[in-house]
Amino acid sequence: MEFSNDILQQLFAKHPFRKEKIAEIIFGTNHCAICLTNGNIGVCSTLGIKLVDDVDILANPDFKRIEHRAVVNAWINANANYTLTPNGNGNIFDAIDFTRYKGIVMIGYFESLANRFKELGIDITVFDLDSAQKPVESVDNQSVFLSKADAVVLTATSIFNKTYNKVLAESNPNADIFMLGPSTPLDSLMFSDSRLKLLFGTLFNENDSRILEIIRLGGSAKIFLPLAKKVYFCK
Repeated sequence: MEFSNDILQQLFAKHPFRKEKIAEIIFGTNHCAICLTNGNIGVCSTLGIKLVDDVDILANPDFKRIEHRAVVNAWINANANYTLTPNGNGNIFDAIDFTRYKGIVMIGYFESLANRFKELGIDITVFDLDSAQKPVESVDNQSVFLSKADAVVLTATSIFNKTYNKVLAESNPNADIFMLGPSTPLDSLMFSDSRLKLLFGTLFNENDSRILEIIRLGGSAKIFLPLAKKVYFCK
């Protein structure tokens, strides 16, 4: 993947690796977590991929390898996510009125979010690479739906699993795109594509050992998110 087209590499260039900044790194089953010496914590989902248990991969990551990209994503989040002042606290429904959109596509299945759309009577079409036992459409139809959607709710895991550029390329030129999930980098570079309007991410208390222990034990985001602060940033 060319550097100029890879947002993860662009972010890594902005937040280069310095080993002395790491206080602790956890290669969990479901998430990678990095705690810096200043107490900032960044996480990234693994999507079930086994990580390379070696902090030194950050010195020279192979951006073609997803297991390296997940660790880089966690590093970026630990560094970037605490530098901007959030525009607000809360989840995606606190900031967006989805009733004004006619075609909404969700890339990456968030069960609680999908259920909330259903409760509100708002139709959405959901796609997920892992479609087993999930109420999602076939990914074969994803490009067609994206080309017509006026709103796209995009999981941040698309950055490290290398589907981000494909989603952007297939999306309606006039769509509003919203990124969410604890893997979201809260950095102004994310707004390089003018369609990306809001970032919904996660901030943790400094040196929160509870978060680190949950991730160390393989706990899911459902377990640690109640201990964190959900924030959003506007373009």
